[in-house]
Amino acid sequence: MKKTANTVGIAVLVLIAGVSLAWFVRAWIPSSSHWADGMSVYDFISEGDRLYEEQRYSEALTYYEQAAQKSPQDASVRMRIGQLYQIKNRFMEAEQEFRFAEQLDGTNPEIWYRLGCIYIELKYWDEAREYLERTLAEVRDTPMEKEKVRYPLGLASLWLSEYDAAEAHFQLAAEVESDNTQQAKYYWGLLVSRRDRAQAKAILGSLVAQYPDTDIASKAQKAIVSLDDIDATADETLRILKTGVVYLEHLMPTLATEYFTQVIQRQPDYQSAHYYLGYAYFLAGDVARAQDELEGALDIGGKPAALNYYYLGKLYAYEQEWSKAAEAFERAVDGGETSYDVYINLGHVLRQTGEYSKAVKAYKLAREVQPDELGVYRSLVYLYTSTLKDMASALEVARQAVERQPDTALSHSILGWALVESGELEQAEQELRKALELDPTIASAHLNLAMLYEQKGLIDQAKAEYQLALDFDFEGDIAPLADQALERLYQ
Repeated sequence: MKKTANTVGIAVLVLIAGVSLAWFVRAWIPSSSHWADGMSVYDFISEGDRLYEEQRYSEALTYYEQAAQKSPQDASVRMRIGQLYQIKNRFMEAEQEFRFAEQLDGTNPEIWYRLGCIYIELKYWDEAREYLERTLAEVRDTPMEKEKVRYPLGLASLWLSEYDAAEAHFQLAAEVESDNTQQAKYYWGLLVSRRDRAQAKAILGSLVAQYPDTDIASKAQKAIVSLDDIDATADETLRILKTGVVYLEHLMPTLATEYFTQVIQRQPDYQSAHYYLGYAYFLAGDVARAQDELEGALDIGGKPAALNYYYLGKLYAYEQEWSKAAEAFERAVDGGETSYDVYINLGHVLRQTGEYSKAVKAYKLAREVQPDELGVYRSLVYLYTSTLKDMASALEVARQAVERQPDTALSHSILGWALVESGELEQAEQELRKALELDPTIASAHLNLAMLYEQKGLIDQAKAEYQLALDFDFEGDIAPLADQALERLYQ
């Protein structure tokens, strides 16, 4: 299997690598070794299903595991375990469970569909297409059943450069109202633009009209403006370049590479075509070719472009070459790239190099560009509390977050966290409870409330909140911290 590079931005908090899945089942089990005596497989499954519906995923998993021990050949149990891992974004573990389920029940389309979707997340495009095509051939012949398969199948086809097939899948998926309708129509319109920009603009325009004031409408409108600009461009080479940029901006890098390659064939010293091609390779997971193009573009033409340095910074950060990444981002800023993404990424890599004061400056610049983006407030509070030990500044930043976003759970969680770190526990509890009123599933608030209870000596309450932090963490940055705390409390 081929796995492409993960091009997601650098995490706001440093993730703890290599954490076992022990956290997913730890801590809540009763102390008696006979707690499961007398329960049947059906009992375990029923109780697991009840806990699953209540979003108590760690406890549900424990019951399913007990069911699997009693009945190891039950495919439905393995599917339930796999689904829990899938929900928690633990896709490798989910794959193992569904592959086991497939061995036990090799004719179940639901297993194939789940595996296809998991392979989409893992970027195993060939495997995704294989399982989704198998599913499509077997599911009931109703639009809803087939179209839920066509959208991920369209994604697999897109990344495999099978653009006609991808377009057909997205078009059919867009014709049925579902969770994926908007995204399917968006990709359908972009793929149609390969041959007919007028039709593409009509499709994207209908998306804007049908779903106004949504993120997908904003992206569609941006694409329409770009396509209008291409239509107004007389020079053929520049028109090809701009078309590639559209696909790159809308995260269709495999398609974008074809256009940048055409430009380079026409004009080998076209600097921007080389760094755009390099970044397209990076997004497509071909890191070696990306680095060759991006570094090579620095020597083409005159002064290197700021965008070239920004792309290099992202590549070096992915490779964890922090000093080189910081230098690249700084050169991008010096060259005029002053976007939020440049500053926030610069802050992250400077934190990795230990240049904390410079990281604070970078984060503050990011905040000036996007003052409503709460991630940068969280990054600043993390630096002030964990490294610089400047509690007054941490509290100031956290209160600014609440002022900017008073009705957002995350802002109150950030302030509660800063107050816990400052020892102001009563006020901290008020803020954290406010966060949970706004969003009962916010893992960071549960984690910080658990820390607060632990400081107060309320160990049972702390254990319960740490467990909730485990259940509601779907990104992976909270769970290891909660796991360590639970392990300590249960020793």
